[in-house]
Amino acid sequence: MTDITTITNHVERALGRSATQYREKPRHEAFIEAFSNQVQDAEDATFGMIDARSLALAEGAQLDGIGDIVGLERAGKPDDEYRILLLVKIGQNTSQGGPEKVIQIFKLLVQADLVHYQNLEKAKIMLGSDTEIPAEDVEFVFRNMELIAAGGVRIDHIVCFDPDEPFAFKGNNPELAGAGWSDITGTQGGKFAKLQRNKTPFAFDGTDVNVGGWGSLVDPIVGGTFVGI
Repeated sequence: MTDITTITNHVERALGRSATQYREKPRHEAFIEAFSNQVQDAEDATFGMIDARSLALAEGAQLDGIGDIVGLERAGKPDDEYRILLLVKIGQNTSQGGPEKVIQIFKLLVQADLVHYQNLEKAKIMLGSDTEIPAEDVEFVFRNMELIAAGGVRIDHIVCFDPDEPFAFKGNNPELAGAGWSDITGTQGGKFAKLQRNKTPFAFDGTDVNVGGWGSLVDPIVGGTFVGI
């Protein structure tokens, strides 16, 4: 939207500023109203254009125009989905790699209510989400989130947990204690979180620094991941 306050009562404000001796004079009030109505029409039209081009309210061609500015094509996406991707792109364009920005954009991208952020060793990050990420979207999420993180920092894995019945042995959260193992009926236990790893494609050679070759017994994660058949 905008930080400028819309004035919707120019006529009343103008009449209220009239000198006392001119108030309730039909000709004077008609003269003031004629000019004030034009000012009101101009303001309404101006704010209409501003709102139509704001990301929250823009539709169709207006969203396409914002996409041209930030450098993201629609690619056939509907307005609601495209609007989210534009917000993510704006976050990428303005990100300094801080945790707050990573959390903000991740929450928006996966439409989560609750997000966890944890620094790991070797400049890696774990992100947690209370929403499940569809399998076909996992790589897309990793790719976009690494554009938000600081240079040299890797989003190593994402954990998706159930917001209502997460699996936990013990905790001190008074609102959500978590549930442990279930009984034979399968109705009392908590639900396991799902781990999504940021996989590095396997390759022997090439100029792409985002691929890996064989791992080793000392450090198996340096290798690339084979493509499934």
